[in-house]
Formats: sequence, structure tokens, C-alpha cells
Amino acid sequence: MRGTDSFESLIFSMLSQNSSAKKMNASARMLMQRYGSKVEFPDGTSYFLFPTADTLSKCRTWELRRTTSMGYRAKFVVRVAKMVAQEKIQLDQLGSCAYEDAMEMLIDLPGVGPKVADCFLLYGLGRLEAAPVDVWIHRIVSRLYFDDQKVSLLTTGRFLRDRFREWAGYAQLYLFDYARNESARSIDQQQCVQNA
Repeated sequence: MRGTDSFESLIFSMLSQNSSAKKMNASARMLMQRYGSKVEFPDGTSYFLFPTADTLSKCRTWELRRTTSMGYRAKFVVRVAKMVAQEKIQLDQLGSCAYEDAMEMLIDLPGVGPKVADCFLLYGLGRLEAAPVDVWIHRIVSRLYFDDQKVSLLTTGRFLRDRFREWAGYAQLYLFDYARNESARSIDQQQCVQNA
């Protein structure tokens, strides 16, 4: 539940915005291969480390977009990397702030909204009260707890924090898995009916 490098975790969270896990990971791999340092192991294998904030702060947006397929996110990644490199924000210090204060500081960053901020707080800093709300979480919480009534994404996040408190992050993971599996079962049932 906790990343080892706060800058890397924030950039991964930013790459997750409006993206599948497969696309996010592909963009991150391209980013590492193009801008990260290469580490060679005694057995002949190698690995690329995640680039530093200083390295990414010197990138041109168009070049980053072209070489990593991260699209519109490139301009935000460069701007956030500059802020981190210039120490305008101390990401590790957000772990000791009150949740609301950390959230407020994060959503002031370019390209960071509530979902990305919660992803970073949960996976980057291990803040278990953070509950990222995506389409799947929004749907399943609306269905299970609000009788399919329309509620906002912010209301959904607040509900998860109020109901599950310091375990909201874990609850979000279980709900996400349930929503995805429920959707798959529903699709399988529809296909059975169509094939009958």
C-alpha cells in the first residue's frame, strides 16, 4: 500500500488519470527507459530507475509527450517536476499533515484533482483514510449505499472516509474489485441470454 519514492508515486498517480492500468504502466516504462538511469545486474539483466524530478523538470513538454505517449499529462508532469525540483512542495511532509490539508496542497498542483490526490495519498504515502473515487467506485457506492441515486464524486469520497475512517483505502480496493467482478458477471449473464 505504500510506494518507496514519493515523486515517482505522484507521477504514477498523475498518469493514472483517465487511463487504464495497462496504458499507465506502458507510459511509465517508456518514461523510465528514456529518462531514467540504467542499472545493470551481475547476471546481465538491466533495469531503468524512475527519473528524478530534476531530470523531468528539464524536459520539453512536446518531447515528453512524443517519447512516452502520456498525452496531455506531459505538461502537468513537467510543471510538477519543476515544483518538486525547486522544493516548492515537499511531498514527504504531506504524510504528517491532516488529510484535508494534504489534499488541499495536492489539488493546487497542476494536473492533480481529488482522485489523483487520493491515489497519491493512499499508494504514495500510505494514508489509509484516502479513498480514490473513479467511475467504478462511484457506481458501486451509489448502487450499494445510495439506492442508485445520483451523488457527486466528492460526496462518494466523503462517504467512504466517514463510513470506513482510517480503513477507507482498503474499503475502496475491495469495492473496486467487487464492482469489476460484478460487471464481468453481468456481461457474462447478458451473453448467456443472447446466446440462448
